[in-house]
Amino acid sequence: MAVLFVMMSSLACEAKGQNLQVGFVDDIVSADSENHLLTPQAKQEIRQALKERLRALQSAGKLPFELKSSDVQLNNLQQTYDTGIPVVLIPIVTMDDYFPVKYYADGKIFYKATVLSGLSLAVCTSSDDMDCRLLAVVPLNRYGIMGGDIRRPIMQPISKADASQEYIALTKQGIAENMDFRSVKRVLKDWQLNQAIPACGVTEVTMTSKKAKAIFQDDPHHIRNAIADFYTMAYQQASGEPVILPMTSVKFVEDVHRSMYEGVLRGDSGTLNLAMAKPAHPIVLDVSGAASKVLQRSDPSDVREDIAYKVWLSAKTGSDAPVQDSDYATEMRIKNPDGSLQNNYDEVDTCSKLLINLAGKMGKQAGKQKH
Repeated sequence: MAVLFVMMSSLACEAKGQNLQVGFVDDIVSADSENHLLTPQAKQEIRQALKERLRALQSAGKLPFELKSSDVQLNNLQQTYDTGIPVVLIPIVTMDDYFPVKYYADGKIFYKATVLSGLSLAVCTSSDDMDCRLLAVVPLNRYGIMGGDIRRPIMQPISKADASQEYIALTKQGIAENMDFRSVKRVLKDWQLNQAIPACGVTEVTMTSKKAKAIFQDDPHHIRNAIADFYTMAYQQASGEPVILPMTSVKFVEDVHRSMYEGVLRGDSGTLNLAMAKPAHPIVLDVSGAASKVLQRSDPSDVREDIAYKVWLSAKTGSDAPVQDSDYATEMRIKNPDGSLQNNYDEVDTCSKLLINLAGKMGKQAGKQKH
């Protein structure tokens, strides 16, 4: 009887035009059973940053819902739904990686590392046969370069502990700068409908370029995941349209009979069985080209050599024709007295940054056209 009263009260409030009641899952879930930079300390600080940001937005009147509870756990989702809180926010980590490299300059060894933070706040509701059904996500991704400032070079190998601290700082920046629920207003309005809200989603990231395959042969998954995540966030921010999780971020299994994807994620408070509808506007991204070339200098040098790297990325949405764009960067190699070459850069690092920035640029352009 008490549960029925709460549910009736909730519906009455909505009928009067009051905001939808939404809960926050106080956990960090991930599809990867082996976390890299997502340490227990990182989880704690990220959860706290998320709750503080949500409370600040609510106090400023910038949430299209009423944040009703911030202590929901994965193992009590159904009880939450039953007490009149039909929608929950679930933090999902899609990237927590770092890629350290060393390079040489002036006869010394220096170190850099690209740190990737992929975090999405998933808007979810109940599902008939799964723990929850994903309606949309608010991407909060960031990446940064440790040792990228030549004025403050790093001359010691970058430890996992140091990279984790940078990961925490980057994630907090993403939460502070990118948390915006305007794109999910429609989703929240129609959360109770059985049919999926039309949304965009990256369903695949391919790599048809032989040169790119050779560059990323040791770990192509991380760059595919990063491309999908940063394209998705840029598209959502530019278009204001709802987006779903990229297919690269979770090992989804397709249920052809229900036109749904299903995936399993894990957090400290339990396991999450997540259902996600197929996107109305599927996006396929492809690393379609990569090239490098030694540049002919106007002032030939006996001590340095400049080399240009260029990458191409294409995006195909539904049945539309693919759109392709490119970006490039110039790096330097030092010539030793014996004629050998000494890199002051790393090929994987250079091409990773180019592709991440290019994915963001193309996602933004596509979003503006949609808007």
